[in-house]
Amino acid sequence: METLPISVIIIAKNAEETMQDCLDSVRRNSPAEIIVVDGNSSDSTVEIARGYTDRICSDGGKGLACARQLGAEEARQEYIAYVDSDVVLTEGALATMLAEFQSSEDISISAQAVLDIKHSNYWGWASYQHTRYSKLRRHQQQHRLPNHRKRSTI
Repeated sequence: METLPISVIIIAKNAEETMQDCLDSVRRNSPAEIIVVDGNSSDSTVEIARGYTDRICSDGGKGLACARQLGAEEARQEYIAYVDSDVVLTEGALATMLAEFQSSEDISISAQAVLDIKHSNYWGWASYQHTRYSKLRRHQQQHRLPNHRKRSTI
């Protein structure tokens, strides 16, 4: 697989239980670089990350927004992918997302796995609704269809 022009940014804090699986899956997707932004972990998160990248920085415990900004500032590639430290990417996930992004007029793209299509809980249902509405909105934009959602004004 060719190297993708993507900087993968992983924000982590005390993620030693999931970090290795996450980094293995990211590496298998062949991004040009992996950046880990640590939030002052007190476990072995940073040591695990060192086995995969030398691009490790700390947000000083300032939180998610600061960590994301710091990661973006460190990135050297044209595209950025934020991957949570408890996520395991499927084979080809980054290549698929990059191809979809490059073929659209979107300014960002996100993805998630929906494991239970029957919506056994609220979060499964909410995830399905978000994905469904996003696809509908993209279809409306591509075909210049009106948005039939009612809006109320006061």
